[in-house]
Amino acid sequence: MPYITEAPASLVTLDPLLDPIVNTGDIGVLNQFGTSQESTGPLTSKPNAGQIDVADPGETVTFPTASGDIEAEYVGAVTLANLDATVLALITVQLNPIEGHVLQAGDGTTYFVTDQPLDQGNLTVKVQIPLLGIDADLTLTELLNIDLGILEINLSGIVTDLLNTAILTATPSDGDLAVQCFTSGTLIDTPDGPVAVEALRIGDLVVTCDNGPQPIRWIGSVTLSAAQLALAPHLRPIRICRGALGPDMPSADLVVSPQHRILVRSRIAVRMFGTEEILVAAKQLLQLDGVEVARDLDEVEYVHFMCDQHECVISNGAVTESLYAGPVALRTLRPAELAELKQLMPQIFEDGHEAEPARVLTPGRKSRKLVQRHLDNGQHLVS
Repeated sequence: MPYITEAPASLVTLDPLLDPIVNTGDIGVLNQFGTSQESTGPLTSKPNAGQIDVADPGETVTFPTASGDIEAEYVGAVTLANLDATVLALITVQLNPIEGHVLQAGDGTTYFVTDQPLDQGNLTVKVQIPLLGIDADLTLTELLNIDLGILEINLSGIVTDLLNTAILTATPSDGDLAVQCFTSGTLIDTPDGPVAVEALRIGDLVVTCDNGPQPIRWIGSVTLSAAQLALAPHLRPIRICRGALGPDMPSADLVVSPQHRILVRSRIAVRMFGTEEILVAAKQLLQLDGVEVARDLDEVEYVHFMCDQHECVISNGAVTESLYAGPVALRTLRPAELAELKQLMPQIFEDGHEAEPARVLTPGRKSRKLVQRHLDNGQHLVS
């Protein structure tokens, strides 16, 4: 049976755009976790109301324990690990990755669901002490009880440092769970000329391809550090170099999140999708010359904005999208962002509401096939 362990809300930053990060400060992780409780029966989830093997993000999961049922929203699969090993002159120690799942209750309490209790008797580390001939996986309890002889090593301090640098990394899924974002510095066309996306404010007008100038109703942003990008390479932005889509398209290098959709306009699109213009995720364009993962960026600020409806806007001279308020995108927003959106745009949360995309949204496999057909025929994606 799995185990559930409570952690204070302040311990974990749950950000669907990023990876959940354990904020331990100077206090060891184990000092802040509650006592692990074993489940007393099968887990269930709503709306299925049946025994589950895997829940979907956003579903309410019921975890039965001897002290009562715990109900919380499923956030996703995670791995507890260290970014770097603790390497000293006489010893190398690294926390072995722990696979599990994160749940978050309505009051902000975070829970970790794992196969083993999160305690010193079950957390294991890779330990190498060449002078003692030790190269093994040990529990933290075993590590603290190693007979070091004459070696002067502060094992307690090493364990504390190890746990203080523990990081939770979200497991990438096959779903498109990342919000569509521009990076800071991207120029968005407005009636007054191009404006850097990070300088836009709610109420500002942006030029749209279908409905003229439209006001921005909501803006969100998030910054990914070098460490977070290293742990979650699937969130690194995509760079579309000048002219990669067609002559002077874009007019300057365009850097966006992997899921941000770019407009394709061609006869090949008509043959494949029955319409001349479609929207394709940036990460599906990597077959093209001049489209690459922007690995040279140490830090990225992602900015996304929403209009009254899904719109095609102009960014660095290329046609892209505003934030599409579909159910997948909304699930990835942070609680504070969702609360703000519910105040500003309550209609998108009404039962039966279906966001209307500005263009046909193409799935991944067909998008890659579309790009390959353009390459085979020597055609630009925007013509």
